[in-house]
Amino acid sequence: MPTAMAGARRWVDTPFPVNARILAPAVAALVVAIFAVDYFEPNLLALSALYAVPILISMWLGSLRATIGVAIASAILAAIGVHSSGPEVVIDPNNPTRLLELPDPNSAFYLNINRAAAVFNIGIVTLLAVWRLRVERKLFDTREAVMTTLESIAEGVIATDVQGRVSFMNPIAEQMTGVVERDVIGKPLDQVLIVVDERAPRPPIVELSKKREVASVDGTLVARSGRRIPIAQTRSVIRASDGSFHGHVLVFRDVTVQKEHEEAMARMAYRDTLTGLPNRVSLADRLSLELAHARRNRESLAVCYVDLDGFKQVNDRFGHHVGDEYLKAIAERLRGALRAGDTIARLGGDEFVILLPGLADQRDAQHVSRKVLDALSTPIVVDGRSLDAGASIGVALYPQDGDEPDTLMRRADKSMYRAKSGGGRRVDFASERTSSGRA
Repeated sequence: MPTAMAGARRWVDTPFPVNARILAPAVAALVVAIFAVDYFEPNLLALSALYAVPILISMWLGSLRATIGVAIASAILAAIGVHSSGPEVVIDPNNPTRLLELPDPNSAFYLNINRAAAVFNIGIVTLLAVWRLRVERKLFDTREAVMTTLESIAEGVIATDVQGRVSFMNPIAEQMTGVVERDVIGKPLDQVLIVVDERAPRPPIVELSKKREVASVDGTLVARSGRRIPIAQTRSVIRASDGSFHGHVLVFRDVTVQKEHEEAMARMAYRDTLTGLPNRVSLADRLSLELAHARRNRESLAVCYVDLDGFKQVNDRFGHHVGDEYLKAIAERLRGALRAGDTIARLGGDEFVILLPGLADQRDAQHVSRKVLDALSTPIVVDGRSLDAGASIGVALYPQDGDEPDTLMRRADKSMYRAKSGGGRRVDFASERTSSGRA
């Protein structure tokens, strides 16, 4: 499949390049030469059939007007060229020095038959030529529309032949793969379009299947520069007019923005948009997993319900912007106070929950809780303002305080309220029902 039909706007395929400035005079000279031979050799009726040659050659000009013009000129000249060769001349038997002309009563009849045959031959050839030119014009218009569309769409398009070699690439495909069409025409597809599946242990080059008419595959395009582009591609089988396999066409597009949007939506579903911490949905999943792990390993697990002291006053006094920045800073301090395997989530407002898995006993939970209170013991600076920080923490332990997520969350929440009612900035354990003291 050629690239865009830039340059000459011809719509007839020729076996070799054609120069119209040379071809047109050559056709005219050929018509005149045939007429001259036909005129001076009237007895050779077959010469009139040669007028079909310039008509067919004129098709290479790609002009209906030119072909019809050559046909009309050939018909007129053929009618003129077919003429009587004159009466038969014989020697007078009575006078050997005298010649006699014997009129042929059938000469006029044969003359008209010859002219009609010549014109009919030219007419048939002309009809076939005009039909072919019109078909070629329709094919050209269709091809031009298709090529313009392929070069204008935002997707990359690559076509292959029967052997799987590249036969066409549009500009978007060149841009995405990092190769130029002229450099890869005739090369195997897997040297041009390398698509890998990041989930596979060995990234395979996507191979085309002749058995499937249309197939959609998502993967990562490896460009010539090494850049990796997530793409969605569709491969369709190209069929010849007789239904035989003729190749494939691949259409692929960059789905980087789509993937980023999907990841952002996933983060929104499982992450708190303000602090970036896991949200309530993510916490529920994590707590279920950690409880199952604790049961298998016969370990202890702590659920710490954290509520900030004085956050409402920060919001009321300085506004929501300062309150939001304050919460972000709190989230960072809480992260820094926890172990690598601990989980912290924001439920909303100024409420946080911390999961402490893999505990040996209650003393481990007391140690981490104390680190959290210490991390919030120094003021937080927001927009040049020094804001006090503090929290009340309620702790529920698995298995002594419950073995279900809802039970542990509820008892940790109650313990937090006891810690807050006791003056705040302290830790209260559900199992003890006593405060561990002020920070």
